[in-house]
Amino acid sequence: MENSAVEWLVSELPHLEAGLLKKIINKAKEMEKKEQQKIGIIMAIFAEELGDKKCIELLNKAEQYYNETFKTN
Repeated sequence: MENSAVEWLVSELPHLEAGLLKKIINKAKEMEKKEQQKIGIIMAIFAEELGDKKCIELLNKAEQYYNETFKTN
């Protein structure tokens, strides 16, 4: 499994030389964009296969799980 954009960025920070920060930030942004594109493709397939209503229900369940599991008040 490949690293997330943030994991990759954190791994690169100790190796910074002057002038490389912008390049590394741009690489992380590019990686994040690709991750978002993958999510968009998956969501389009879910919507096509399950129908929009079922897809929205699943998204709501996923968001609720995320909020209950990872968000702190």
